Amino acid sequence: MSDQTEEPSSDYYLEEIEDVCQQQLDLFSLVDAPEKQLVKGKYVRSPYSNSIGSIDLIPRFKRGDGSVVAVSATIGKKLIIENRYRIGKNELICKIQPAVIERKVKGELVEFYAWSGDREELIEKILFLIASNRGLSKIKMPGGVDRYGIHFTLYEIRTQLQKIGKTRPYDVIREALIVIRDSNTTISQVDGTRSITITHDIFSDAVLEVSGTGRGRDRCSITFSDYIIEQIQQVNYRQYPFASINVHDTPLSRFIHHYLTNNWTNATPGVTRKIYVNEIFGAFGKNHLSMPVKRRDTRAALEILVKAGWFTNVPYSKKQTMNSNIDYYYEMTPTEVFVEEVVRANSKKKGLRIMEEKVRLDPSFILPLPKGEIS
Repeated sequence: MSDQTEEPSSDYYLEEIEDVCQQQLDLFSLVDAPEKQLVKGKYVRSPYSNSIGSIDLIPRFKRGDGSVVAVSATIGKKLIIENRYRIGKNELICKIQPAVIERKVKGELVEFYAWSGDREELIEKILFLIASNRGLSKIKMPGGVDRYGIHFTLYEIRTQLQKIGKTRPYDVIREALIVIRDSNTTISQVDGTRSITITHDIFSDAVLEVSGTGRGRDRCSITFSDYIIEQIQQVNYRQYPFASINVHDTPLSRFIHHYLTNNWTNATPGVTRKIYVNEIFGAFGKNHLSMPVKRRDTRAALEILVKAGWFTNVPYSKKQTMNSNIDYYYEMTPTEVFVEEVVRANSKKKGLRIMEEKVRLDPSFILPLPKGEIS
């Protein structure tokens, strides 16, 4: 009689790997419970969300007017927008390809090209808010492929927009989701004369109820790309106060606040940090503007943030020449509220990294229940 111990099957190991993967993704939904956040100078109870810096701080959107153009008006024109920007010493190119949508014009359906713009950015952030509080699950998409994503309704999207004072009609939300689904973004790194693609789209696929009526409660789903799933598994994200940032009146003020929340991780009361105009506008996607316009828009955005209570004052810009290139910078001084949110995000990230290591190394480790909630 054989005394050999039976080896675990390959299915066992696959299940173990899938379990670890799911728990790593579950960490994404361990944001802090909704607490009082500073919103336009007043404290209101609002949920937290997560920001993936490698996608939130790159120029993936066509800013301002002109993000939707009739197909007939683009004949002979370049459709793919290329935004060049830098991260450290790396030169990058963000290529944005539009979706094709239909709108009724004088009773007739007309095709338009639509690039992801300011409205799509805001709705995308709400999708990440839902994922950060509800968690990700496997969703079977057309073709029978299982991918990680979220279920949601148009009603949920509209409710969250309403809470930050940016209510949109259901048809506008529906159209923005179609643009998010069908537009294409590619990030490439310039290496000498070559361009090397390093990331792709944010979302993989979506099932949208595009013909729903009433309150738009029809169930929709959207799944995340492999790149986003990898970033979440590696805990490459930071918690941030959703309403505090996204309630600001202008896209640039929201962007600068988000930019500093992600990058100023050692913020200390009374200690300033320089923000450079060209760096901000390169990441924002409007680096083609003249310097006087950039400085004017930056100052207006900073005035909004100071009035909202996040920084102590609006400084005057200072000129700096680097390698024969002229730039301007502002020295920002954070308020205690800004520093408190940075400290909270640092503490959360440290805790998540400890738990992620336990998930990988300790099969008996059980994650705590999520604290976040949205309603």
